[in-house]
Amino acid sequence: MLKEDIMHNILSRSQLDEWRHFETTVDELDSDLDRINDYYECLIECEETDTNSACKRVCKRVLMD
Repeated sequence: MLKEDIMHNILSRSQLDEWRHFETTVDELDSDLDRINDYYECLIECEETDTNSACKRVCKRVLMD
């Protein structure tokens, strides 16, 4: 077997850990975006039924959870 045919993992463990950290950060951003989307969806739905101040209180709880 030729040396060129064999692939070796040349990334260090610390380099791989950086990618894991990046993956966690992306997951957190997705979670934050989901909460923001839920907040605006709550405001849109709430405007049709409740008073504006009551909507903001309810929707703020959605955002903070």
